[in-house]
Amino acid sequence: MRLTTQDLAGNSAQTQVSLRVDNHPPQATLIDYPTDTVNGNTPKVAVDFTWTGSDPDGITPVEKLVYQYKSEGHLDYQDLSGWSSETSKTYMLSSGNYTFKVRAKDEAGNYPEEDEDPPLRGYLTNVQEDIEPRLIWEYSKRWRIENFFKENLFLHLDHLPGIDLTKINLLLYYKKFAYHAVSAFKKSLPDEHKNKHIQTIVEDFLEAEAFVKKRGDRIRVSFMGHRYEDILQPIFSKIDHKLEEKGIKPVYHWLNDDKIEFEFK
Repeated sequence: MRLTTQDLAGNSAQTQVSLRVDNHPPQATLIDYPTDTVNGNTPKVAVDFTWTGSDPDGITPVEKLVYQYKSEGHLDYQDLSGWSSETSKTYMLSSGNYTFKVRAKDEAGNYPEEDEDPPLRGYLTNVQEDIEPRLIWEYSKRWRIENFFKENLFLHLDHLPGIDLTKINLLLYYKKFAYHAVSAFKKSLPDEHKNKHIQTIVEDFLEAEAFVKKRGDRIRVSFMGHRYEDILQPIFSKIDHKLEEKGIKPVYHWLNDDKIEFEFK
């Protein structure tokens, strides 16, 4: 970039500055990971991953790169971690299929979208004598069943109300409705909370004591000293007007068509 200045007398001066534009995301490369079936005779097996990074533009040094990672297939690790300089991770995993993903970010804030880098997939078993095709064939149904229960812990399928299918259907309907409601609420939160699991969101934001008072057709919910008041107040204040602006009637049929208002003290 060249800058030239000139005064009224015709005197001029010039200066030149060189710029490098960094708009390419860095790469994360796995250098140590399971290349075959991981076996073990314990309920859980330690699985290690090590990676390194590189900046294709050569601007950000390797030691300045930061990383995010996750292991899909495990309820506790399926969300991306926070950015950190860690270049290794050990998981204690039970039998099942898992997909490990890691990505890098440079000093300019560039990082690849989740689906840009090919993930590393693998599976764990404590059966050591069978060959891989047979293991996959025998365990595929079992893994699908186990993962279904792991991924749907919020439904509490181990605490059903009985064997009456009507009651079970009603319970699951309400639980799924609540799950999707909290998922929608999660989208309104600041970025630092969006990687939290649904159960954590409920515990941090919604499991708080409140004073509830009904007056006429209005139900007032008052929170006293909520630790996330600065986040919740803009979301819930004047909620009637927000619903009406979206063409939604701000009444709740399961509450005798009453309206709800929130306040924070």
